[in-house]
Amino acid sequence: MTSEERSELILAFAKVLYVNGQATDQIVATIRRLGNKLGIKAELLPRWGELQLRAENGGVPPIAYIAAGRS
Repeated sequence: MTSEERSELILAFAKVLYVNGQATDQIVATIRRLGNKLGIKAELLPRWGELQLRAENGGVPPIAYIAAGRS
């Protein structure tokens, strides 16, 4: 699985938690732990209507992934 695929998987998990009403602080902590398990430094930045994931793998600069919020 590539770094990009792992980041997209992490963001998909965040979106599932978000749309199902999980508390924001719990989502952020869960995504950090999941990123650690997948070997990525993941930081979730929840915004009004969207989720942004900053993912860093080793020395590679962070990449931002964005998903629409609640549907």
